[in-house]
Amino acid sequence: MKSIQTVILALLMFLLCFSTLQASEARINNFGYASQFYIQDSYNVWAFPSTLVNYRDMVFVESNRSDMYNGDLWSGGIHLALSPTTVIGFYLSNQKKQIEGADVGNMSLEFFNAFDGSMYESFSPDMADHQFDVFAAFKLNSADLGFHISRYSSSVDGTWNEIVGEESGSFNHHADEISVEGGVTFRNSRKTRFDATIFYETTAFGTTVSGVSPSQIIFPEDYYTWGVGARLFHIMSPKVVLAPFAAYSSGAIGYRYAEGYDDMSGSYHERFTQYIAGVAVDLMPNKQNLISVGLGIDNFSVSPELTANSGQVSVLANISHGALPFVTVGLESWIKKWLCARFSFYELIMSSSNEFTEDNYVINYDLSGSTYAANFGLAFKLGQFTIDTIIDTNGGAEFLHNGVYLISGAEFSNVLFAQVSVTYAFNMKKPAE
Repeated sequence: MKSIQTVILALLMFLLCFSTLQASEARINNFGYASQFYIQDSYNVWAFPSTLVNYRDMVFVESNRSDMYNGDLWSGGIHLALSPTTVIGFYLSNQKKQIEGADVGNMSLEFFNAFDGSMYESFSPDMADHQFDVFAAFKLNSADLGFHISRYSSSVDGTWNEIVGEESGSFNHHADEISVEGGVTFRNSRKTRFDATIFYETTAFGTTVSGVSPSQIIFPEDYYTWGVGARLFHIMSPKVVLAPFAAYSSGAIGYRYAEGYDDMSGSYHERFTQYIAGVAVDLMPNKQNLISVGLGIDNFSVSPELTANSGQVSVLANISHGALPFVTVGLESWIKKWLCARFSFYELIMSSSNEFTEDNYVINYDLSGSTYAANFGLAFKLGQFTIDTIIDTNGGAEFLHNGVYLISGAEFSNVLFAQVSVTYAFNMKKPAE
């Protein structure tokens, strides 16, 4: 048995060198639609930071093949217990977040034209780079408290001076986003646990160029997001757990161009709301197997509009779409102490209502249909390491059908894992089997 595990570990390390990784998010994604709400996992800290007290002394290495052509996402983090009642965590990542409205790359500014756009070879004005994610959680008598703060930021500063002449100038551009989140967990009885969270996110950006009028080109206006979420785990029997859940968020994306700047004077606003509600049943026929079945609804609506400096408001669209309902099924089965198989499938019964304003016309139409998806993955437990994977079953890289390139010759079919995560648990009373 030891020799078999050694061979498998060596094979995994070889495959990981030629594929990509992601941590316990792989397990959550393998369970199906919205599984963050009804599957208990260390990845829950991103939605419910108070759950951090349950996942102490762990190190994560994560990655996600987000784009087959443009690269992968990588991140790493640690959960560290400072005392029996206090746990902290932090994550680092190469992730970027798009800041809508912050892109001035296509504006007809003398500074940009002088450099022929070359300054953007390594800098995207509408992308903010990940700086940090910091967590803290505290275990009380009958409740747990958790906090999370996240920041994305990037900036560029430049100056130019004419070699022969007196012309000179400067340029500054920045994009920042910060979010704060608080959560609480109530343990009212041995059979019931309630998790709740609230968050607020705000964005700032701006572009300033000397030597042009106006010098301040664009800046955010009414740019924020807030939301709340909750879930309940109730043990109905030793083998059945009921998990209702709900979440709501609302916000706006807004930015204003300085008065007098070309034809872009005025402001753009996009107000949106989103909600999800449902109930899941987690079935545990034995300690090696977990089956989850979920049913719910979700909806997203957005209304973009333009406002001229004269005060005239033009509503561009009213869009609402959602799943009424969605159904999801997931399975996790530990075939051996060191080997686990997971799969899920879900279908969303979709409906969409759309209204667009174009020229002198108002266009209305409704859509209906469905979306189906499935996931398959494997997990490996080797000592204090756990490796969670999602097998690539998407598009041309579909590994299950195409096999490895050596056999099939199919383009990109050498990608085995779409997501993989490596988790190391330390300070355990005894090593994991």
